[in-house]
This record gives sequence, C-alpha cells and structure tokens, in this order.
Amino acid sequence: MFDAFTSELKNIGDLNAFCTSLSLPNDELSLSVDPVGSIALPISERMAKALIVEAELAKFGLKDQTLLDQEIRNTWVIEKSRIQTNPQWEKTLNSSLEIVRDKLGLPSEGQLSAELHNFLIYMPGQFFKSHQDSEKADGMLATLIVLLPSEFTGGELIVDQHGDKLFFESNAETRSNLTLIAFYSDCYHEVKEVKSGFRFALTYNLFFKFPPFATKSVVSNPKLKAFFCSYFFNPSPGKLSDVSKTPTWLVYLLDHQYTQSSLAWENLRGADRENVHHIVACAEGLGLTTHLALADIHETWGTEDDSYYGFQRRNRWNDLDDRDDSSESENYRLVELINDEIELRHWIDFSGRKLDQRRRFVGRDNVCWTKSVDECQPFKSEYEGFMGNYGNTLDRWYHRAAIILWKKNDELVNTFICDHVEAIHLIENRLKENLGEGQAALREILPYWPAQAHRIFDSQVILKLAVLVSDDELASKLLNSIGFAVLSEPNMDLIESLIDKYGEEWALDLLNEWQKLRGWDRTDFEYKSLYSLVQKLSPKYFRVGQWLIESQFSKLMERDSMDLKTASVRDRKNGLKERFDFALALLLASTECDEDQTHESIAQYLMKYPKLYPPSDVVELFFGLEVKHYVQFFSELDSRVSKELQAPRNQGDWSITEHIPHDCRDCEYLKNFLSSSTTQRLVWPLAKDRRQHIHQIVSGMDIPVKHETLHQGSPHKLILTKTPELFEKSISQTKVIEKSLAKLRGLKGP
Repeated sequence: MFDAFTSELKNIGDLNAFCTSLSLPNDELSLSVDPVGSIALPISERMAKALIVEAELAKFGLKDQTLLDQEIRNTWVIEKSRIQTNPQWEKTLNSSLEIVRDKLGLPSEGQLSAELHNFLIYMPGQFFKSHQDSEKADGMLATLIVLLPSEFTGGELIVDQHGDKLFFESNAETRSNLTLIAFYSDCYHEVKEVKSGFRFALTYNLFFKFPPFATKSVVSNPKLKAFFCSYFFNPSPGKLSDVSKTPTWLVYLLDHQYTQSSLAWENLRGADRENVHHIVACAEGLGLTTHLALADIHETWGTEDDSYYGFQRRNRWNDLDDRDDSSESENYRLVELINDEIELRHWIDFSGRKLDQRRRFVGRDNVCWTKSVDECQPFKSEYEGFMGNYGNTLDRWYHRAAIILWKKNDELVNTFICDHVEAIHLIENRLKENLGEGQAALREILPYWPAQAHRIFDSQVILKLAVLVSDDELASKLLNSIGFAVLSEPNMDLIESLIDKYGEEWALDLLNEWQKLRGWDRTDFEYKSLYSLVQKLSPKYFRVGQWLIESQFSKLMERDSMDLKTASVRDRKNGLKERFDFALALLLASTECDEDQTHESIAQYLMKYPKLYPPSDVVELFFGLEVKHYVQFFSELDSRVSKELQAPRNQGDWSITEHIPHDCRDCEYLKNFLSSSTTQRLVWPLAKDRRQHIHQIVSGMDIPVKHETLHQGSPHKLILTKTPELFEKSISQTKVIEKSLAKLRGLKGP
C-alpha cells in the first residue's frame, strides 16, 4: 500500500547522507601535546610511545554511567585541555565544515561548528566495539573524527546507520594526509582491532545552528501528492483494517534517531529533512495536518532454539553479527512476530508547540518507513527461554521518530483521540464563544466517546461540559457512559445544576439508563455519599432522592444474594462492616426523605438474614438513631437476640456444629469429627487434592480448628486440631449478646 510513497521518498532524500569524509594536506595542521611538545606529521612510532606514556585508558558512557571496560573500549586518550592546534587549522577546519554540512544534507543557511573533544591513540590489539556517541552537550548533532597520518594496519572505522554501512580503512592517502570523517550522533560505529602500527585521531563534537523550517521554496512533488489524494480522499475498500473506525492517519517513521530535547522541525537531519520538506509541502496544499512525535516500538518474537534444530543463528539485520549485543547472543532464530505495538508520544505541532500530554498507540496498517524497524538497533532486548506452556520469546524495544498526517477536517476528532483534555477544553471555549458551533463540535466527537468514560475522564470536567452544552439530548449522551461513579459529595453542586437546567424527568431518565448499564461492579457508586446526596436533592427533587434510595436498596439486596450463594463464612465476616455501612446510609437517607415505608422495609430486611446481619450487630446499627422509627420491631429483635443467648459451653465439650458448605464424602467425615464432643485431634491420610479441599473448607468456615499437613509417608497426613479458642469464643459471644440486649432494652424504654 505504501510502496509508491516510500519509493518516491527514497528518490528525494539521500539515504547515505548520514556520514561523509574528505581529505586535507597534513601541513594544514600543527599539533602539540603538553608535556610532549610539538607533534610532527606523519607521527612516528617513537612519538607514539612518548604520547602513550602521557595518556590514560579511555572510558565510555553507558546511560548515566561512565565505565572502564577494556572488553568494550581499549584505547588511549589524552584530554583536550592538553592539546593545542595552530590558528590556520581553525580556519581550514571551519571552511571544511561547510563541505561537511552540505554532504550531510544540512541546510546551507545554517552554521556547523566544531568543538575539540579529545585525542585518541590505538596501539596494536586495541579497538572500540560498536556504540552510539552520547550527546555530550545540548545541541550536539554529529561527531567529527580527524585521522592523523601514520603507518598502521587494521583499525577500520565502520559507520552504521540502520543497516547502511560505510567503511574507512587505512590506505596510501590516509598515511600521508588528514582524513576528516563526520557522521550523525545517532549512528552506530566501531573501530576494529589495530593489527600493526599506531592509529591517531582527534575527535570533535559538531553543533549546528538550524535555520527555521520552511517549505515555501519546495515544489509539491506530483507522485507524493497523488499518493496522498488516494490515501486520504479516495481510499479503496478494505485498504485499511480500520477496526476502531477512527479517521485515517499516516505515520511515517524517520530514518534518524532523536531525543525528546532534540526533536524539532528545524533539527531534522539528512534525508529526514528533505523528505519531510516534501511531505509538508504536499500536506499544506491538500489540507492535511502534520505533527512530529517520538515513536516507541515494542516487538515480541517467537523463536526456535538453534541448538535443538541444528540451525546456525540467523540475524534479521542482514548478517550484522559484528554488533555487540550481549542480550542477543543466545543460540536462537526468529520464527514469527507474535505481537507489536507502536506508541506515539512527545508530540510537536507544525507551529513548534509541544504537546507532551498526547499519547496514542497506532497499528502497523497506518505506519510506513524508508528504513524498516528490522534494520534498526534495539535499545533493549530480553530473551525468555522455554517456560512450560510458553515457547521461547524475544522482546525488542526501539526508539524512532515519526511524522503524523491526517485531514484538517478531522482535527478535533484526532485531538480527542490523542488528548481528550485538550479536546474538551477546545469544545468548552467554543461553547462559550458560540453555542451552536460548540454543540456541533461536541456532536463531532461523540461517536468516539469511550464506553466507560468514568475510568478515563475527570467527572467534574464532564459534568461542567454537560451543563455548558445547554442541550438535554447532548447532555444525556455525554453522561450515559459516566454512570453512578459521579454521584459523590464533590460533585453535588454540579449534579443539582444539571437537574435545575434539564428537569427532574430528565434526571430520572438518566438514572434509569445508568441502572441498565450497571453490572456487578461494586465500585460504581460510593454509598457513603448517598445520605448527603439525598439530603441536598430531596427538598427540591423528591423523586430523584426516592429513586436513589430504592435503587441502592436493590443493589444491596443483589450483593447480599450473591454473598449468600458464593461467599464463605470467613468472607461474609470480613464484609460485615461494609454491609452495615451501606445499610446505615440507606436508613439515614430514607429518614431524610420521610420514606417511612422504605425505612421499615430496610429494617425488616436486616432481620431476615442473620447470616449476613447477626442480630446482636443489628442492635449496634440502630443504637443512637431516633427510636421512633424502630419501635415496631424492637420486640422481635429482642426475641431474636435472646435466642442467641445460650449457656456457656461446658468444659470438655469440643463439638462444633457450624454448617459445612459441601456434601462430599470427605466433608461428611469432617462433619463427624467436628460434631464429636470428645475428639479434639484428627490425623487423616489424604491425597493432595483432597487435602487442599479440606484446607479450603475449614479456612472458609472460620472455626477454631488448626489445619496443617504432616509431610511423612504416602499419602501425607492432614492434621486437624480443635483449639481452646472454641471456649473463649463462646464466652466472648455471650458477653456481646448480653451487652446488645442491655442496649436494646435501653432503647425501648419503660
């Protein structure tokens, strides 16, 4: 699909403009090193040894560390503070930089400058493995190496930019002249082992002052224009796997690497600059929007173990096995791409405005390149060997940069997809400036509104937007996907404003819609806000308050029904406080609404399920509330609590009569042990799965029985021991019941 587009870009940009070289007479440079003195060119072996005496082993940078490792970098270095060059060399270097600038594809309006970094000396056996130069200062664009004339063999410099390599070897010219080699700082490069003689090099950091990025002088390329017209305005059916139904994007991965600080339109390098100039020129003429962004790429590959299959390791980088990548030194080969994802972040619009909040994952169907991901060096790799049901996998991460294009007519929708906060802010401003235009903008993005908006948006932002839109239908569409999560104390004023604006019937319709969409998500409503919300709304909107109470009472009953069916005794005990807090909120809210019938129904409901609402705990719930609401069932509550009051357990009575929530043969055996008043300990040989079943049953029943496994014999033995807590629990429970009865009878009065 992108072949015509990428082929034309290859014709436009010079893909080899990542590295260049030129030769200068050696008499242009006079060099001295403190304390050695003046260095005659070509450099003799005797002078080389004198320089090495004054040098030290070179370190190298790895992320935020500076390391000394002669397995990676083995060379001598003399720092720049001890190096002096003649004024004539500075003039010659500056004029040479103009040639370098042009060959690297940099604009002629900009200025390239060099800053001396150090002096390197390679003796026989020394080398520097493949690496990228770190940006040693802000604005560093490239590296310049000045090879000094000397006699040596080996020591080839290899510069690699996404698989395109240039080799620089010792020859007759380098032995007598100065050789200048410049390459962009994102290139990988290495110095092969010196075989004989000595290799000398001055290294410089190159900086470039870019002119503003402009496309006025670029003539629109007819082939690129034809492609864009077809891609964006006349798409063929089935051209894209447009699963998300979002507007069409085109994402073009750039050839060079950029950091967050260096990414800018004016900082584009080499072929990137030429290609993007032509892309933008076409985009401006066709009504397309352009952005720059960083692209993080993650690939997961299935692999095969070469040691098993007898294959030699194969590399997807066109046999670039000389790269140093210890994380990929295992004996495996890539079989298939299992998963990949591309995330665009740190966006910059064409005006240069940074949009760091924008983030978006894109599919490969919308992505193209002139240099593929396969040719790039991953910044991180992780190999996972065979793991049970999972085969061998290799994960790779890459940093690229990209230019993104879409139609200007889709600007608002695409902004919403990448950064909903910015899009909503734009719509708010339009609503304030022109209500009709703002409403039209909102209608434009609604088809892309997420189904679970409450997990993405700040609820207050959406509530304010719903008030501002001044259209009951649009407000409903905005809020349908928000749900009960917005019913919280911080939002109460906004909720009241919405009902004031659109009416109580509108609010009830919205609540009913939320009710249809609500699942078993226990976090979809904060019941602690129920009383405050009803207290605020019920004076003006009684039916809304009534609806909230009734719907939340239904929800409590649904949850309780599920717990009765599935929850263990331990789980029900752990959920006791939350259940009672929910019930208290309902009782307070129904009191506020003067819903005596609902109030009584809630109170009676709490009496219905003693497994969920123990009568003694129900007394604690009612204690402190107004007595008049509960007089009718206090006698019944008294009777139920009194029935719980039993004589203390007799010493020596070890029987446990709690219900066992299973009726298998092993559970029947367990029941016999638990109900025995004389048996305290049971040693029970059981296979592993049967032991686990009994462990689970005993743990869930929350009874004073210790259960452990004795790992002896076959099968191992499950040991069950009734603990003295059985008697302590009986005594403490009696005290709780007596206290509850005293409180209850105090509430009832004379």
